[in-house]
Amino acid sequence: MCIRYKLQESHFGRFIFDITIVIMDTDLQSKQKDAVIGVLTKIETSTQKFTEDHAVATLLRLSLGTEDIVSNEALADVIAFSLYEESDYGIANWNCYFGPPVATYENGAIKEQILRELITSEMVGYWRGQASLFGNPVLRSRYLG
Repeated sequence: MCIRYKLQESHFGRFIFDITIVIMDTDLQSKQKDAVIGVLTKIETSTQKFTEDHAVATLLRLSLGTEDIVSNEALADVIAFSLYEESDYGIANWNCYFGPPVATYENGAIKEQILRELITSEMVGYWRGQASLFGNPVLRSRYLG
Protein backbone atom coordinates (compact mmCIF):
# COMPACT_ATOMS: atom_id res chain seq x y z
CA MET A 1 0.00 0.00 0.00
CA CYS A 2 1.31 3.43 -0.89
CA ILE A 3 0.27 7.01 -0.32
CA ARG A 4 -0.87 8.62 -3.53
CA TYR A 5 -2.50 11.91 -4.25
CA LYS A 6 -5.61 12.59 -6.27
CA LEU A 7 -5.51 15.59 -8.55
CA GLN A 8 -8.89 17.18 -8.89
CA GLU A 9 -9.70 20.10 -11.13
CA SER A 10 -11.32 22.96 -9.26
CA HIS A 11 -13.86 25.31 -10.75
CA PHE A 12 -10.99 27.81 -11.09
CA GLY A 13 -9.31 25.56 -13.66
CA ARG A 14 -6.48 24.73 -11.27
CA PHE A 15 -5.68 21.37 -9.78
CA ILE A 16 -6.11 20.66 -6.11
CA PHE A 17 -4.60 17.75 -4.27
CA ASP A 18 -6.61 15.35 -2.15
CA ILE A 19 -4.52 12.91 -0.15
CA THR A 20 -5.72 9.32 -0.30
CA ILE A 21 -4.19 5.92 0.29
CA VAL A 22 -4.42 3.53 -2.62
CA ILE A 23 -2.60 0.66 -4.19
CA MET A 24 -1.14 1.86 -7.47
CA ASP A 25 -0.76 -0.52 -10.35
CA THR A 26 2.90 -0.70 -11.40
CA ASP A 27 1.88 -0.53 -15.07
CA LEU A 28 0.06 2.75 -14.41
CA GLN A 29 3.04 4.12 -12.50
CA SER A 30 5.33 3.17 -15.41
CA LYS A 31 2.96 4.77 -17.94
CA GLN A 32 2.87 7.97 -15.91
CA LYS A 33 6.66 8.08 -15.69
CA ASP A 34 6.95 7.57 -19.46
CA ALA A 35 4.34 10.27 -20.10
CA VAL A 36 6.12 12.81 -17.89
CA ILE A 37 9.53 12.04 -19.39
CA GLY A 38 7.98 12.29 -22.86
CA VAL A 39 6.66 15.81 -22.19
CA LEU A 40 9.90 16.99 -20.60
CA THR A 41 11.98 15.51 -23.42
CA LYS A 42 9.83 17.26 -26.03
CA ILE A 43 10.37 20.55 -24.22
CA GLU A 44 14.08 19.83 -23.90
CA THR A 45 14.50 19.14 -27.61
CA SER A 46 12.00 21.67 -28.94
CA THR A 47 13.13 24.66 -30.96
CA GLN A 48 10.15 26.53 -29.51
CA LYS A 49 11.02 28.39 -26.32
CA PHE A 50 9.04 27.43 -23.24
CA THR A 51 9.11 30.26 -20.75
CA GLU A 52 5.80 29.73 -18.95
CA ASP A 53 6.19 27.30 -16.07
CA HIS A 54 2.46 26.79 -15.67
CA ALA A 55 2.14 25.78 -19.33
CA VAL A 56 4.57 22.96 -18.53
CA ALA A 57 2.43 21.98 -15.50
CA THR A 58 -0.64 21.84 -17.74
CA LEU A 59 1.16 19.72 -20.35
CA LEU A 60 2.34 17.35 -17.63
CA ARG A 61 -1.15 16.99 -16.14
CA LEU A 62 -2.70 16.43 -19.57
CA SER A 63 -0.08 13.77 -20.34
CA LEU A 64 -1.33 11.75 -17.38
CA GLY A 65 -4.66 11.19 -19.10
CA THR A 66 -7.90 10.73 -17.26
CA GLU A 67 -6.43 8.93 -14.28
CA ASP A 68 -7.22 10.72 -11.06
CA ILE A 69 -4.57 8.84 -9.10
CA VAL A 70 -1.06 10.16 -9.60
CA SER A 71 2.23 8.60 -8.54
CA ASN A 72 4.51 10.44 -6.13
CA GLU A 73 6.96 11.13 -8.95
CA ALA A 74 4.34 12.50 -11.35
CA LEU A 75 2.89 14.59 -8.53
CA ALA A 76 6.36 15.99 -7.80
CA ASP A 77 6.77 17.00 -11.44
CA VAL A 78 3.36 18.70 -11.57
CA ILE A 79 4.02 20.55 -8.30
CA ALA A 80 7.45 21.73 -9.46
CA PHE A 81 5.84 23.65 -12.31
CA SER A 82 2.67 24.69 -10.45
CA LEU A 83 4.21 26.75 -7.66
CA TYR A 84 4.36 30.52 -8.08
CA GLU A 85 7.66 32.37 -7.87
CA GLU A 86 7.88 35.60 -5.87
CA SER A 87 4.63 34.64 -4.22
CA ASP A 88 3.39 37.15 -1.63
CA TYR A 89 1.27 34.35 -0.19
CA GLY A 90 4.29 32.03 -0.08
CA ILE A 91 6.46 34.65 1.63
CA ALA A 92 3.76 35.48 4.20
CA ASN A 93 2.44 31.98 4.86
CA TRP A 94 5.10 29.49 3.79
CA ASN A 95 8.08 31.69 4.68
CA CYS A 96 9.68 31.03 1.31
CA TYR A 97 10.05 32.43 -2.20
CA PHE A 98 7.60 29.98 -3.78
CA GLY A 99 3.94 29.66 -2.93
CA PRO A 100 0.92 27.68 -3.99
CA PRO A 101 -1.87 28.78 -6.27
CA VAL A 102 -4.65 29.92 -3.95
CA ALA A 103 -8.39 30.25 -4.36
CA THR A 104 -10.11 33.18 -2.67
CA TYR A 105 -13.80 32.79 -2.05
CA GLU A 106 -16.49 35.45 -1.73
CA ASN A 107 -16.65 34.93 2.03
CA GLY A 108 -12.94 35.79 2.26
CA ALA A 109 -11.79 32.21 2.83
CA ILE A 110 -8.53 31.22 1.14
CA LYS A 111 -7.71 27.67 0.08
CA GLU A 112 -4.25 26.55 -0.90
CA GLN A 113 -4.33 24.50 -4.09
CA ILE A 114 -1.13 22.69 -3.03
CA LEU A 115 -0.49 21.86 0.61
CA ARG A 116 3.00 22.66 1.87
CA GLU A 117 3.05 19.29 3.65
CA LEU A 118 3.12 17.56 0.25
CA ILE A 119 6.58 18.99 -0.41
CA THR A 120 8.93 16.64 1.41
CA SER A 121 12.68 16.22 1.50
CA GLU A 122 12.18 13.16 -0.73
CA MET A 123 10.39 15.34 -3.28
CA VAL A 124 13.19 17.91 -3.21
CA GLY A 125 15.70 15.09 -3.75
CA TYR A 126 13.64 13.86 -6.69
CA TRP A 127 13.65 17.39 -8.17
CA ARG A 128 17.44 17.54 -7.90
CA GLY A 129 17.67 14.26 -9.79
CA GLN A 130 15.28 15.51 -12.47
CA ALA A 131 17.32 18.71 -12.90
CA SER A 132 20.38 16.67 -13.75
CA LEU A 133 18.52 15.07 -16.67
CA PHE A 134 17.83 18.30 -18.55
CA GLY A 135 19.71 21.27 -19.95
CA ASN A 136 16.69 23.46 -20.68
CA PRO A 137 16.98 26.49 -18.37
CA VAL A 138 13.24 26.58 -17.58
CA LEU A 139 13.21 22.91 -16.59
CA ARG A 140 16.42 23.16 -14.60
CA SER A 141 15.46 26.34 -12.78
CA ARG A 142 12.12 24.90 -11.71
CA TYR A 143 13.65 21.71 -10.41
CA LEU A 144 16.50 23.52 -8.68
CA GLY A 145 14.52 26.62 -7.59
